[in-house]
Amino acid sequence: MQIRYYESDVTLFLRDVVAAHPEIQESQREGRAMFWDHKVDFEALEREHQSEVPMKGYPYDSTVSAKTGLVPFGPGLGDESRFSD
Repeated sequence: MQIRYYESDVTLFLRDVVAAHPEIQESQREGRAMFWDHKVDFEALEREHQSEVPMKGYPYDSTVSAKTGLVPFGPGLGDESRFSD
């Protein structure tokens, strides 16, 4: 006794399309190769990894910014004397 599994109408349609047009699979392979199946340049990957600047755990920290050297300003972040009457 052979067990038949359910296949949706969409699956059956796609099987029929691929059977009628085998060039679709070649097109899929070419598209996949464009983005995924390429050689990795490990030296460039290592340079990129070494040039990363670690991000602080909380991006809204009120300490001096490493990027600009400036202290963020705003309510609760710095000198608020100019807001007082």
